[in-house]
Order: sequence, then C-alpha cells, then structure tokens
Amino acid sequence: MNKYKNKKTFRIVNNEKVLFDSKKEARHYDLLYSRLKAKEISELTLQPKYDLVPTTKWNGKTLRKITYSPDFRYKENNKTYVIDVKGMLTQVYK
Repeated sequence: MNKYKNKKTFRIVNNEKVLFDSKKEARHYDLLYSRLKAKEISELTLQPKYDLVPTTKWNGKTLRKITYSPDFRYKENNKTYVIDVKGMLTQVYK
C-alpha cells in the first residue's frame, strides 16, 4: 500500500513492471500510450523530475533542493504538456 492507502496498479512498460499510484493514473497512461503509438504525441515520459529550488546554503546550513515529480510529460504539436493525475473529489480537494 502507498501513502494514500489505495492499491497500486501496474502495467508493463518496455518489458518492465511499472507501478502506478491509482487505477485512474494507470488508465491515463493507457490513453497516452495509445496516442503515442498513433503518433499523436511524442516523448512520453513517466514521472519526470523538476528541480523547483536548488540546494541552498543559508545561515551556515545546507537546505536540500525541492523537486516536483508529475505523473507524465509528453509533447504534442511542439508544446510540452505536464500532467498530474488527481483522484476523486473529496471535501478537502474541492
């Protein structure tokens, strides 16, 4: 189980088992993968990392870098899209 207490779902990607945090995320991957095969999109990447704030020294202390890892990144019509799949609406997530 992951931190959200839902079951992980897996798919085979490049002959390797890839775990997704939710069924919704796995279904979204299936959709993007079919678009990749149809050459509608290109450069599909799973969980790319972006450094938001680099490692910094402050008052003699080293502060670790802050990174963001969305679920997917791909290109379509020379534009880069970054996708983070969200779960169902809850009272907190409205």
